Amino acid sequence: MRLNIARVGGALLLAGAIACLVAAALALGGIAVGSGVGGPGGVVFDLSLVLALLAAVLLAVTGEGPLASRTTRTGLAIMALGLGGLLASAVTIRLALDAYLPFFLQLLFGIPITLLGWLVLGIGLARRPAPARLVGRMLVGGLALIPLLVLIANLGGGNLRFGAVTTPLAGLAAALILAAIGGVGYLALTDRWSWRHAEGEGVG
Repeated sequence: MRLNIARVGGALLLAGAIACLVAAALALGGIAVGSGVGGPGGVVFDLSLVLALLAAVLLAVTGEGPLASRTTRTGLAIMALGLGGLLASAVTIRLALDAYLPFFLQLLFGIPITLLGWLVLGIGLARRPAPARLVGRMLVGGLALIPLLVLIANLGGGNLRFGAVTTPLAGLAAALILAAIGGVGYLALTDRWSWRHAEGEGVG
């Protein structure tokens, strides 16, 4: 029963990653994309958040194999908390409830908490046997590029030459994170982890 629920969580997470990929394609096409944004870009992006939130909650409770350790489940729970903040921000924007509440929920709570959850999850997976180790390293690697991007952007001060560096780096970071999140869904959906289930399958 737990494994079946975990697989539902994996399917939801994969669907969320695909929805996020569609949102990225819409953004490249010049359509506004973001949490609470009107139009198809906002709808698809918010849908990706809903799917990822539901998946994180299910996997934090029922995750098996490499997703069953305390570290990975903690990361998934923190991720769910952060995504909840982003969704709450989207609701406040759409209902025009408050001018400052969306800023707090999104920039000061939702985004940093989600990033923290991804980091904890990535570290937990990086300590598991393959293929979970690869997924974890991709997630941590993508996150590690974010402070580098911020540093380069601050040094550049809008200089186009720095933009030529930050744009591909940002694309790489996003691709690594999105692929890793999809990889987590794959791990939950399949039993590929079971071929080395007994090796290194501690509780850390």
